[in-house]
Amino acid sequence: MAAAVGRIKLDGGRQLRAALAKAEGALDDLADVNKRVAGIVADRARETAPVGDPADGNIRDTVRPAGSKTAAIVRAGFAKRSPYGMPLHWGHRTDSGTVVPAQPWVAAAAQDTAPRWTQLYESELERIVATVERTATP
Repeated sequence: MAAAVGRIKLDGGRQLRAALAKAEGALDDLADVNKRVAGIVADRARETAPVGDPADGNIRDTVRPAGSKTAAIVRAGFAKRSPYGMPLHWGHRTDSGTVVPAQPWVAAAAQDTAPRWTQLYESELERIVATVERTATP
């Protein structure tokens, strides 16, 4: 049995396309917001970074924020100079089998600063929605 094929008429198609294009452009702006959010978390993570063996205090100097369209990113450690950022944060097992417990200071920094960065996201999303609504209104 053949499927019925129909036509759909969309009034305001031009406005819809313009609104969607505007929304896509506005979402590109989230990279900047994500970097600002990561900066808030990174500042707090630097304050609370573990000091002492194995970190010897240098891990705090490697904390840096980044942002993409889809994520706020906080990195700690560098592959060659200080490769212990991830193992220090999430914990690990040494070659001798000793378990080094996790010290999730970056995750804690994100939780501690959540009221600040969630407000930043809310404000930005409200701005994006208002922009799209203005574009979509005939």
